[in-house]
Order: sequence, then C-alpha cells, then structure tokens
Amino acid sequence: MYDYPKVKCSNPTTPLLLMFGPVSCGKSMIATRLYCWLRKQGYKACCARDFLDSKYYNDSCDNFNNRVYSHVVINYPADVLSLNICDSQNNLICQTIEVPWLFHLDTWSDTPEIMINTPFTSFAKDVFSFANPKIWCIIIDPVRNDINDRIEYVKKTHELGPMMSHRDKVIFIYNKVDCTPFCKDFSCADTKAAYKDVEQNYPKIFTPFRKKHWLFGWRDKFEFVPFQTGVYSLALDGGKVFTAGHDNYPKQLWEIILRHLKELHRQL
Repeated sequence: MYDYPKVKCSNPTTPLLLMFGPVSCGKSMIATRLYCWLRKQGYKACCARDFLDSKYYNDSCDNFNNRVYSHVVINYPADVLSLNICDSQNNLICQTIEVPWLFHLDTWSDTPEIMINTPFTSFAKDVFSFANPKIWCIIIDPVRNDINDRIEYVKKTHELGPMMSHRDKVIFIYNKVDCTPFCKDFSCADTKAAYKDVEQNYPKIFTPFRKKHWLFGWRDKFEFVPFQTGVYSLALDGGKVFTAGHDNYPKQLWEIILRHLKELHRQL
C-alpha cells in the first residue's frame, strides 16, 4: 500500500467517472480500451497532474501514452490514475479516477478474512467526498470463483449507497464477457444472460441500486453493460501482446456514459 498525499479536484463541477473494483478486475484495461476508442472518435485525454502530488503518480502520468497506445503488455505503475477527457474543441467533459486500491481488497481467496469489516481507505473517502456529480462504474468480474470473495465485494458495493448523491449515476460493467458463455459473437454479448449470472453469483449486489415503483414494482436505477477489453497472446520473445476487442464494447459503454454526462451537465 502506498502512502499518497491528499487528492485534489480543481473543478468542483466537472463530472467524475469513478472506476470501482478490486485488484485484477480489469479497471486499467477497461479505461485503456475506452481511451483508445475515444481518441479515434476525436476526443482527447490527458493526465490530471494536479490530482495528486506524488512521484509515483507522476510516473504513472509519464507512462500514460505508452500504457494506452502500446500493443505490448508492460506493467507500468498504475496504482492510481486520473484523466481529463475533452471533446474535439478541448472542452472538459469529465474527469476519470481509476483506483486499483480503492478499498482494502488487496488479495482474493488467499486470506479472505482480511476483507471482512475493512473500511475504505482515506483516499477513497476523499474521492467520495468531492462535491462533483459522479458516475460510478462498478466492475463485475465473472471469473472470480471464491464465494467468500464475491460476498465481500457485494458488501463493499452496498456501502457506496450512503456516499452517493441523488443525482449520481451507476453503471455495472460486466467485464471479461469473452471468458463466459454469453458472447453471441465477436462483437456482442447476451446482456440478459450476463445480468442473470451476476444475480446468481453476486447475490443482492443490485439491491441498493433499485427503487420501488408504485405500479411496476422494483425497477433498476442503474445501467448494465457487458464489456470485453481484448485478448492476450504470447509473443515470440516470451512476452505478451494485447489485441483490442471489437469496438462495439467501448462504443456501447460510452453511449451510456455520454447520456449520463449530458444529464449531469444539464443539472449544473
């Protein structure tokens, strides 16, 4: 665990896109895949260097272009990274915050007892306390096999509810869909089947994010989207090479994010 100084958010009205999830669920690669696709659509991304005054964070920012645009898989420092996303006219539309150690789930399966009743880090609490409108991207990893791990993750997501504003938005991202039986083909997945899989393997994870309608009963107050970052293959030198998945996945995710961003900007 790294000892980071206090985080800063220079613009209190910029919507924040929070990537929430434990180690190895795919936060970094989801963000990387999304940023690469956005660049092809004319958007721009640059590191929010004033977010954190830390040599380790500065190293992450310095390595950003190599991390995002290289096909070679290299383990650059990525313990925390925040990016400003701008449109083609350089208008800031959101700030992303990707934090692999957002809470104390430093390991899965080996010692699950350390996850029980473990509070959020002070860093996470600082991010949660920002007055900015937020889009919470809660990442689901379908390849986690240990039931205790999944139960503890459900508990941590339930703790997010009291930290959310009524205007905040929630997106559940079902990552690694290509590792499940729910891919229809290379470009799309069976969203309903993936949704049911989460209900079965992460029991009650959706409960705090639903609202009861007087006529239609319980309704989801969140979006759910399957996602594939890409595939990894071995290079001749023994390293790994990343090949991006179909553009349809980042396209679908960004359409949801953009719709929420427009609504949040109207409320400002």
